[in-house]
Amino acid sequence: MNRKVADGLFYALLLITQIIAAIFYGIYHDHIWDSTSTLAAGVSAFSGKYPLFMDIHIMVYVGIGFLWAFLKRYRLSGITEVFWISAITVQYYFLWDALFQGAWTTFGHFNITQANWNLAEYCAISMTIAFGAFIGKANNLQMLIATLIGVLLYSVNEKILFVSLDVQDIGGSMSIWTFGAFYGLGVSWWLNYKESKESRNWITDHLSNNFALIGTLFLWCFFPSFNSADTNNVWSFNIAVVNTYFCLIGSLIGSYLTSKILYKGKFHVEHILNATLVGGIIMGSGADILRDSFVAYIVGGVFGIFATWSYTSVSKILMKVGLNDVSGVFHTFGIPGIIGGLLSSIYRARYASRGGIQVAGTFISFAISLAGGLLVGLVIRWLGSHQDENEYYNDEVNVHFDDASEFDANPQGLLEKRNRLLFGSVNHRAYARQGTEGDALNDREATPQY
Repeated sequence: MNRKVADGLFYALLLITQIIAAIFYGIYHDHIWDSTSTLAAGVSAFSGKYPLFMDIHIMVYVGIGFLWAFLKRYRLSGITEVFWISAITVQYYFLWDALFQGAWTTFGHFNITQANWNLAEYCAISMTIAFGAFIGKANNLQMLIATLIGVLLYSVNEKILFVSLDVQDIGGSMSIWTFGAFYGLGVSWWLNYKESKESRNWITDHLSNNFALIGTLFLWCFFPSFNSADTNNVWSFNIAVVNTYFCLIGSLIGSYLTSKILYKGKFHVEHILNATLVGGIIMGSGADILRDSFVAYIVGGVFGIFATWSYTSVSKILMKVGLNDVSGVFHTFGIPGIIGGLLSSIYRARYASRGGIQVAGTFISFAISLAGGLLVGLVIRWLGSHQDENEYYNDEVNVHFDDASEFDANPQGLLEKRNRLLFGSVNHRAYARQGTEGDALNDREATPQY
């Protein structure tokens, strides 16, 4: 599809989504004003958990945002797309949630409390994980459609798991991570454009990996909050935090050790960016169930090793079968999400009952997400507007630059122009002091050396 047509359709659809949202919020949403409301007690009870919500909020917008800034020429686009995708996901999650509660059909009203905030953020992080599978390959129109349908499918899957089956998935191994990863992989399968695989822009560099490492650190540090935010009492909260922390430590050590061994004394930054996180994902479904904390260390270490090996070996297989998983969500979120759901069945069978329902929930989430992703990917494939390989993974396609040289691979001309504007001509000073090291009065009097 022609890029101008695709952009025009995106502007129109985005505007329509906001008009629809404004209408439905105007008709159906009410704030909780005072203690006479039936939900007042719930609001009061959750008020002390606001810091946990903020931890999750930061994981979505900062953690995932920076993690998806790993491509050399797509850093600005990656962060910004996470920004707006997350925002529209939260906006429409509240509406779909209200629909399933019956607010639309009975002309009733719905309220939003902190319990809803957390659920909406979980949906947002699932959608941004999905986006990672096809980051840089889809235009804005394709991403918007995939997000809107993805939120609906996520809400349906959530209701099946938690209302119909009564699964226990406190940190979302199956409902958040598995769903997001395989929904994105399904979409990515159909957006497997030949030009995208041949693009020279699908590369990282030192700076982009530094950005992504910031995202990894945010996610790693806040995972204990993520896996414990919806616990019902202080005991479950403490268990979930400790188990998650232990499992994260295990995956960090396991991935670092394996990476050093595989690369003869050096670590691969991709392993540190991704495999170190699998502990939080694997522990998600069973964080508040597992009573033997040493198991968290073992599970984290084993699957930190496995994820590191998978990045090195399985990625090649996926490419051969035609799956271009841009960000490696299969290794970081998909497989660990499934393993976490299956392990939780063992924990639940040991410490409670009905472990089999966890297995059912895991595979239902996998099936809905993958089937939904494949269908959506097939529908939006023809909406792609990329013309050649240089338009993939390229900020120039999405970001306006006042000076074209801002995005030049060789920034020397831009730096010289900037220094002339900021500092004036300082060449005479540098020439007068040539050969004298370190005697510039300050940074503004020192001529940059290239």
